[in-house]
Amino acid sequence: MTQPEYTYPVVGDTVCKVCAADQSVVLDADENDIGSVLTCVTDMGIGWHQDQIYSIASPDKPGGFTPHGLCCGFVRVKKKLNSEQTLFLQDNRRTIRVRVAKDIRPDRTARRPINDLVKNE
Repeated sequence: MTQPEYTYPVVGDTVCKVCAADQSVVLDADENDIGSVLTCVTDMGIGWHQDQIYSIASPDKPGGFTPHGLCCGFVRVKKKLNSEQTLFLQDNRRTIRVRVAKDIRPDRTARRPINDLVKNE
């Protein structure tokens, strides 16, 4: 029997990123290897403000909001996770803290909604 896999969007607090290759892993808070990094990029068009992500396209962004960029991407893991759960992405260079996100880039202009890209069976 094959163990189910779950795909989640993640976002970090900085612009640092990890390599999405065979040597990269996803660690839970107890440092258990629970999956792999599918993508990890720096997006300069988003940023945090009072624990919420805004993009340069957000109509409700705070006055004077200037994004400083964040790392974001997708992970595939062996167990169901909760939104906002903290994870660590690790490659042979660094470990970065991220959290499971409901949406990486709010108010984006992409043609496909994020729910069409995420696999959560």
